Amino acid sequence: QLGEVGDGGGGQLQQLEDKLRQAQQLLHDADAAHAHEQGDVPSFTPSLEFEVTRRRVGRGVLEMWWYLEDQLRDLRGSLDAFPNHVNHITTIIENGAEHARWGNRYMSFIVHHL
Repeated sequence: QLGEVGDGGGGQLQQLEDKLRQAQQLLHDADAAHAHEQGDVPSFTPSLEFEVTRRRVGRGVLEMWWYLEDQLRDLRGSLDAFPNHVNHITTIIENGAEHARWGNRYMSFIVHHL
C-alpha cells in the first residue's frame, strides 16, 4: 500500500518521486501477475485513472521544483556576501534542473514501455 506523503519541507520532492516509482512498480507487478495467470505475453495499457494520476503526480513534482528553484534563486540573491553559499546554491539549482529534465524523460519512457 502507498502511504501518505508528509508535509515536511525539503524531502517532499523526493517523497513524491518515491511514491510515483512505487505506484508504477505496483501497476507493473499487477499486470505481470495477470498476464502470467492468463498465459499471455505481458502487456500494459494504462487505465484512465492511472494516466490522470501519473500526470497529476508529474505536474506536482514539476511545480514543487519550480517553487524550490524560485526560493533558492531568491536566497542566492540575498547571500552575495557569502560566495561559498552562493556557489553551493547554484550547484543545487543546476542539479535540480537536471533531475527535473531527467524525471520528465523517465516518465515518458516508462509510460511508453510498460
